[in-house]
Amino acid sequence: MQRVPISKLEVDSCGTLWLTPGPSQFTSDYFERIYRAALSARWDGNRFFVRPESELTTVEQVAQIARAAKEELGIEFVRTGATEFVNCTPDVLAAAMAVYADIG
Repeated sequence: MQRVPISKLEVDSCGTLWLTPGPSQFTSDYFERIYRAALSARWDGNRFFVRPESELTTVEQVAQIARAAKEELGIEFVRTGATEFVNCTPDVLAAAMAVYADIG
């Protein structure tokens, strides 16, 4: 399992969670394959999100992106000291702390 740092975790005004990965050896074309996990996670060319029609809560989206990345891409997203959290409610932050390992 390859670890990929999270650059930013952001919740938009519609409640969609956006995960921007940090630098890694993986390309955008590789990340694009996440849809094959059939878990509603998608790559928009710059960041990951869960399709709004999935009807998952923002908290559930945290785990859904992690699960799809592990199952389909063989990667584990991790938090670092540089990870930005934007518009994340306390419950979303708690989910992110539980789901994404902290590597400092």
